[in-house]
Amino acid sequence: MLSFPTFEAAKDLSMKLFKHILLAVGAFLAFSSASNAQTDIRVMSYNLLNFPQGSMTNRVDTLKKIVDYYEPDLFLVQELKSESGLTLATDACNEMLDNEYTHGTFLPQQSNPGTSWPLQQNLVYNTEMFTLKSQDFVQTFVRDINEFVLYLNDENLDNGADTTFINVYVAHLKSSQGNDNEESRASMAQYFVDHLNSLPSNTHVLLGGDFNLYTSSEEAYQILLDDASNIVLQDPIDSPGNWHSSSFPNKEILTQSTRSSQIFGDGAGGGLDDRFDFVLLSESLMNPTSTIHYADETYRALGNNGECYNSDLLDCMGGNLVPESLIRAMYYMSDHLPVVLELTADVSIGVDESTLQNSEINITFNNNQNSVLVRSDKSIEQPLVQIFDLSGRLIESHQLDALIEGQSRTVNLKNSPAGFYIIRVVGEDTQITKRIVRQ
Repeated sequence: MLSFPTFEAAKDLSMKLFKHILLAVGAFLAFSSASNAQTDIRVMSYNLLNFPQGSMTNRVDTLKKIVDYYEPDLFLVQELKSESGLTLATDACNEMLDNEYTHGTFLPQQSNPGTSWPLQQNLVYNTEMFTLKSQDFVQTFVRDINEFVLYLNDENLDNGADTTFINVYVAHLKSSQGNDNEESRASMAQYFVDHLNSLPSNTHVLLGGDFNLYTSSEEAYQILLDDASNIVLQDPIDSPGNWHSSSFPNKEILTQSTRSSQIFGDGAGGGLDDRFDFVLLSESLMNPTSTIHYADETYRALGNNGECYNSDLLDCMGGNLVPESLIRAMYYMSDHLPVVLELTADVSIGVDESTLQNSEINITFNNNQNSVLVRSDKSIEQPLVQIFDLSGRLIESHQLDALIEGQSRTVNLKNSPAGFYIIRVVGEDTQITKRIVRQ
């Protein structure tokens, strides 16, 4: 087995992390100074279909649209054909999401290395949220199951807080129907459970990937969810059945295929009629009292509105909760849909709030006049004044012509309900935030 060095957490502040900080502030103000803040963690597991190969052009640009929409903090990728594919997937996140992301070390397939069609898995992750402690793999006779042990960048670690670890595993089980292939999937699942049995029973475990399962009665699924295991895994949506059958009721959870017919000579057709893609969580992550835990009702097959059975994804745009541009991107990107969910961490991510402040700008809120006075000790061209609620939702935005050195500008705010808000002033190389209370 191999071990790899830790990657240092990135320091650049992104808009997404800014929203996480707002959530932390909200928890603090709403409950008490002793309360733990909460941070939302977005997880995406996605089979990228022989990435970056394929006849379709501009695959990276297509992927950018998908990661930009969901903004995953943990991006579990399958069907990587090369290290360059992993680099391109990471670059796509960094270009769209402000250079916070890195990935695990790419390891050529160690299980069955003589295969004529090697595929690998890996993890792209948000370095503002996580630090990678170690990396390894579970060897099987089909392909690797990749392990990434991370910990949360809790700002209280330096003050003696317990470190919150999470073991993330990315798998791609044997494909296709038939007894031999089912036995191969079961064997891979058993290798994985044997590995879990070597870990402490309270380990936080997230297993995601393309499992190629047709029914919940398959042995591989039963092995993975065996409640006699040392670490018991759960299916967050608990939807057993024959997922390949037209009689299966919850068709909104199906993930493959996005195309009724093969396109560009790659991938599978047939329309959406299989639940191949999964994220399973350990009982500890399903426990709402755990420091990090599943956020209820956040698990979904992104872009499946339940009306796509045996159809092209492009034929299912009506009534979909996601924009048409995203539907098109996912149709062309892969024959699989991404599975997404959210975790909640009862910690505040460790970003020094001084990085949000700039002593050259002063913000004063006048509650009686419902206005903000912004004063700068330097000239700033076209500063942006934004107001957020404590969920990170942008309430209003004001673009100013300029701030002149030594002068002040008054911004009149809209009439919003009483409560806590965040004011943010952004310039070309300047950023400051201030918490306010509207009474």
